[in-house]
Amino acid sequence: RDNSLTGSIPPQLGNATRLEWMQLSDNEMDGPIPPELGRLEYLKELDLAGNSLTGSLPDTLFETATNLKKVYLEGNELNG
Repeated sequence: RDNSLTGSIPPQLGNATRLEWMQLSDNEMDGPIPPELGRLEYLKELDLAGNSLTGSLPDTLFETATNLKKVYLEGNELNG
């Protein structure tokens, strides 16, 4: 959180399949949310708030990550 991260979210994060929470809020990340994050089947909480992410939420995020209970996306430029 608030680590001054820039650029897009690396799709390779989808390879961390045992990850239970991801907090990348309040950075300067941009671009779309990669559909590869849908591979995170154990993910319980995803916090991407306060960035400049664009596009729509990937369907894979909610189809595979069935343990996902909390999602924070406010402060981005997402649609859909």
